[in-house]
Amino acid sequence: MKQAFIILSHKSPNQLRRLISIMDSPFFDFFIHIDLRVEIAPFVDLIKTEHSKVHFVKKRTKADWGGFGLVQGTINSIEEVISSTNSYSHISLISGQDYPIKSNQFIHDFFEENLSKNFIAFEPFPVKSLNFGGFERIQHRSVNLKGRRHTYLPKKYLNNSSFKGKMLNSLLWIYEKITPKRVIPYNMKPYYGSQWWSLTYESIKSIMEFLLDNPKFIKYHKESLIPDEMFFQMILLNNEIIDTIINDNKRFILWNKESSHPISLSSSRLPEINMSDKLFARKFEENAPILNELDQLLNL
Repeated sequence: MKQAFIILSHKSPNQLRRLISIMDSPFFDFFIHIDLRVEIAPFVDLIKTEHSKVHFVKKRTKADWGGFGLVQGTINSIEEVISSTNSYSHISLISGQDYPIKSNQFIHDFFEENLSKNFIAFEPFPVKSLNFGGFERIQHRSVNLKGRRHTYLPKKYLNNSSFKGKMLNSLLWIYEKITPKRVIPYNMKPYYGSQWWSLTYESIKSIMEFLLDNPKFIKYHKESLIPDEMFFQMILLNNEIIDTIINDNKRFILWNKESSHPISLSSSRLPEINMSDKLFARKFEENAPILNELDQLLNL
């Protein structure tokens, strides 16, 4: 069977073109969501004329970091995948800065051998790797102020905050007091994990049916901090299909310990990548030399 890849992209048309070219296969279709904040024409002009299996998602969203835009863009992309005339074994979510680290044949065969399996990283709250266990993501409302996402924190966590930060937090405390208490809908258990996944077509359809029947879930996450790292995990892990879920999204990612962003991979990481059992790695900068090295390996 064929597989579909949803690609979230917000920059570097040539890098996206390179990703599509290296993954060009009769087994793969691509559904590309371009951030609404950037002009789509350079992407379409560069890619569409060369690759007939590329579909640009029509309902685009602003993919602000920490907000609901990334989730909405993913939902919009899923809708277009489902409305297409093709059937797929799996749908994978990747970014424009991802790159395959296995051959197209290997990736196709992997999903063929795991037709009923969902690959998504997850962990229940509280999360040891997150500040404050990540509780602010599920207990408090998050709001956009001047292009940044902010969430109230109890005073005991503000020892190192600036005066300005403490004043802003006081305003957020007032907002907390005048709005209804934030409660996870439907008594669902919260889960955290990576934004990127590979899910079966049937699981994707079940997710969309859940969202149609349970609008409070979307409303709740529109006020969440970084909902893209909880949204799909919570639906799947509170579902009866839990025995089909593999706690591994098959992505090679190294995180910067001093920030919430992944490290840009360089040639020095090639030995680690070669030894990995993952299918994709992220993230890569445009024209990074390691991409040429990966091309040579993938074309052997």
